[in-house]
Amino acid sequence: MVKLSDIAEEAGCSVTVVSRVLHPGGVRRHRIAGASGHWERDDELAALYLKNMAWTIGEDGEAAPDRAGLEAGVRAVEAVLHSRSSNIYGVTDIDDMYQYLGGLSLAVRKASGRSPEGYIADQRKAGAAGLSGVRGFLAAELDARLFSKSWLRSMTGEGYAGSKSLARMADNVLGLQAVTS
Repeated sequence: MVKLSDIAEEAGCSVTVVSRVLHPGGVRRHRIAGASGHWERDDELAALYLKNMAWTIGEDGEAAPDRAGLEAGVRAVEAVLHSRSSNIYGVTDIDDMYQYLGGLSLAVRKASGRSPEGYIADQRKAGAAGLSGVRGFLAAELDARLFSKSWLRSMTGEGYAGSKSLARMADNVLGLQAVTS
């Protein structure tokens, strides 16, 4: 049986699988990024990302924290990528965009001193996949939704559910702004 570590060693590189902390609920950034009164500097947000994402899974299948390894690894990152393959939820509907893409961007910036380029792999239409910058992708979504009077009227016409969706969207935009430069 060929081991992944043997292939990596032969190629002159190391192999590490990095994962979030082994609990449900993402990297737990959603509990802090939108709650701006609970943190003063984005260093706290970067530390939270590194703490919760710096888990390695060894050949034995055991997970162990390795924050120093993740910090060393992100110093060389030049670009981050998040994929969109559904029209059901937008980038501002859920907190994944700022938890993962934003958290990684912030960790790279704190470790290396430079902001990585951010991209969205847009796979929402079969046969028409493309790559867009995060800012342009987000701007297009905000124009179509949050800055659209007819869309806002429709949402406010939904009562509590519409208002809750608008509040969640505002929280997610604030979260994304907090972790990206």
